[in-house]
Amino acid sequence: MKIIDVNAQIGTLPILGRQFSIDNLLHSMQKHEVMEAIISSTIGNNIDFVYGNKVISDVINKYGNDAKLFGCVTVNCDYLEESQSEMRKYFYEDRFIALRLTAGERRKMVTLIEAEPILNSHRRFGFPVFVHAINKEEVIEIEKMAKKFDGMRFIILSMGEDAWKSAVTVADRTTNIFLEISGCTNITKIIYAIEKLGSRRLLYGSALPYVDGSVFKSLVENSDLEAYQKSDIYYNSAKKLFEWK
Repeated sequence: MKIIDVNAQIGTLPILGRQFSIDNLLHSMQKHEVMEAIISSTIGNNIDFVYGNKVISDVINKYGNDAKLFGCVTVNCDYLEESQSEMRKYFYEDRFIALRLTAGERRKMVTLIEAEPILNSHRRFGFPVFVHAINKEEVIEIEKMAKKFDGMRFIILSMGEDAWKSAVTVADRTTNIFLEISGCTNITKIIYAIEKLGSRRLLYGSALPYVDGSVFKSLVENSDLEAYQKSDIYYNSAKKLFEWK
């Protein structure tokens, strides 16, 4: 079955200090039959977004054509000018296809007030916007962004983690919000989301390197979903969202 992974990272894991290299990623993709992946940097998403974007640019320029890797431009809402510069630098490269919003420090919430100047600048590019959420408050902030910028498409990474029911609720009433299925390993959340949204609003993400590449694939495989629903989660939803031929 075709699989597109929209949420994989490479680099050093914060706190743990363990390195997850491009070779590790490519091995995992081959093992789990992932055809394409949208990647960002662990360092870029947590510490230094400028350095992280450079790492991803180097990787996809070296491996992207053969491995079908695509990049996510990470920006930091506390650094407007630098973030705008990063967007101009990388979105004119063919293989950067998403924006990832972060805030000043690891685990700090991204708010509409802080993100609005960057999202205004992003109007000219219009790529899907990734935002990680871990609680109901963060999910609600993403809903505010999606309503304010209703011409953009927003993806809640990790499906809001334990706040997955809130993530489904806001996606149900905000049609430009999509859900990436990693986060908590509860098959109920996928069943619930499909009942409310259908399978075309759900995207597969491995959450590498924070979990093993088999975890969320097993979650889908061991469910009672119809084959077409699995295909939507694994491949069709991302193909349509990113407008891939």
